[in-house]
Parts: sequence; C-alpha cells; structure tokens
Amino acid sequence: MENMPLVPDSGPPPQGFSLIEVILASGLVSFLLVGTAELLIQSLTVQRTTDDSIRVAGLLSAEAEKLRTMPFAADELSPGDHEVELSLPGGDDPVTLRWMVEDEGTAMKKVSFSLSRNGRPGRPLEAVLRLSEDLGF
Repeated sequence: MENMPLVPDSGPPPQGFSLIEVILASGLVSFLLVGTAELLIQSLTVQRTTDDSIRVAGLLSAEAEKLRTMPFAADELSPGDHEVELSLPGGDDPVTLRWMVEDEGTAMKKVSFSLSRNGRPGRPLEAVLRLSEDLGF
C-alpha cells in the first residue's frame, strides 16, 4: 500500500457563504425590515391623526369667528345651548358643534364650544370665546 497522508490535502479555501451565515444574515435583514415597517405604519398613523386634528381645529376656529362677527344680540348668541351639525373640509365626516352662551354682565358674554366627531369615540375639542359689546369683539 502506498503511503497515504493522514490529513488529506484540502486544496484552495472554499468560496461563498455557508448555510448558517446565509440564515443569520436573512434573519437580521428580516428583523430590521419588520422594525422599519412598524415605524412607517406608526408615522403614517400619527400624520393622519395630526392632519385630522388640524382640520377639526380649523373648523372650530372658523365657526368661532362667525359668531364673533355677529351682532351682540343675534339669536346664535342668545343665552343657552345651541347645536349645529357640520362636515369637515376635505371629507364627509359629520361633526357636531355645540356652544353654550352665558351672560357675564350687561355687555359681556362667554361662549363655550365643544366640537365632537359623530360616531367616533374620543374627547371633543373645546374652546372658550369671550365677547364684549363695548369693545366690539
């Protein structure tokens, strides 16, 4: 018998990646992609909520400005509770605007607003407007 070497000649080093390296790299990439997708979804949700809040605040501001420019003795500024249903600009979501007018002296009124989304849970947007007949606003 010929002398066979105890350690076979391994030849050139193998090229490429092993299966374990490929699996670990795939797992790491998948983990990073899932995290990035989750952040993207949260970012879009926050953006939508913010845009919606800005539209609601703008609607409330416009309605308060309408009341501010009305004559001091207008029906809409009479003491008591008032309500109107409106729709948001850029959408067909109905909202309910409620306001309560209180006399605070002979030439002063306090108007408390509450704007809520119909059919949606959550706190309504609230604001207070004070009107002075003497000052004209």
